[in-house]
Amino acid sequence: MTIRGLATGTLLLAAIAAGAAVGASGAPRSAREAVTLRNGLALIDARTGAVKRTWDASYGTAAGIVSDGGTGWFVTSFQPGFGLVHLRSNGDQDSGWRAELPPGTQTEKLVRVGSRLYVTLHDFNPARFRVASLDAVTGRRLWITPSFRSAHAQGAPDTITALAANRSRVFVGGIFGGVGRVRQHVLVALSTDTGRPLRWRVPVGVVPADVVTVVALGPPGRLYAGFSGRVAAFNERTGALLPWDAAYSGWDTTAITIIDHTVVVGGTFGFGGYDETTGREPAWIKRGLKQRLSGNVFARAGDTLYVGGNLRSGTVGNNLGAFNARTGEREPWKPKLARYVSVGTIAPSGTNLLVSGSFTSSIG
Repeated sequence: MTIRGLATGTLLLAAIAAGAAVGASGAPRSAREAVTLRNGLALIDARTGAVKRTWDASYGTAAGIVSDGGTGWFVTSFQPGFGLVHLRSNGDQDSGWRAELPPGTQTEKLVRVGSRLYVTLHDFNPARFRVASLDAVTGRRLWITPSFRSAHAQGAPDTITALAANRSRVFVGGIFGGVGRVRQHVLVALSTDTGRPLRWRVPVGVVPADVVTVVALGPPGRLYAGFSGRVAAFNERTGALLPWDAAYSGWDTTAITIIDHTVVVGGTFGFGGYDETTGREPAWIKRGLKQRLSGNVFARAGDTLYVGGNLRSGTVGNNLGAFNARTGEREPWKPKLARYVSVGTIAPSGTNLLVSGSFTSSIG
């Protein structure tokens, strides 16, 4: 049983300061210390829930976290010029790994497929969005796209809010009107070899909103995209809309992940799980919903589904909990982070999770 697609919504609050877990005094924090981090990262044991380390976020916000395929992680930050770093399994920065990226750019969405990394770039002078591909082993840049076009007649490109990839295509969603000379509204497919836009097009009028907020790849040939509190399925090879009707509704759609044959969807005040081909709710989702299985951040490791929420969406276990992905039953996994927890992302790697968010004893 493997996870085939994972996408998260906007991360709330997290950062890395000098690649080490530090407190206000600059000393490393341990799990024995009281955690009051308005901006932070936490290293948590995936089996026991023990909090091993926390990061005191002194600047910036983490924009993307993915496993390196072993026991560490790659991390981007909304902080301009922060770039892309590699963390070891204990949270220390890998000083021998360097990402070949344009200086001063802001790195945001991040996806890894095998030995390839795909990252979205935000430049401010001039204002523009691009996508780059890197070698995950060496950090060498393989390609970078032209600037994404604005969705409006005048003005700068709007934003990239969604990223997913497989061995042949990189799917980019957001608020834009195309990439380079190619016009394509809100959702585009790029070649993994060159970064060039493919002859792939969502039919006009299919996406009734001006933004695609999240994308995830399902079984071969299917791409799921979230927008305006809805989710739809598209032909991964052509962009054609597929006859799939999931009864999801929420303020927004911030996360989609595929667990075996179920498309799990979450957002602010919205949660659901639907058969990947019929759109019907499977039995384990119905059982989980009765136990208030909700949230807007998901991650899968083995038979465990980790669920995170924020102070608006809410979920079990003080906004961070775990469920059996086969049965929907809640698992006895309860990390002790803080009184108030808002989770931005959950990234399993090896035997640990790296969790971004706000962990604080007070919200006043």
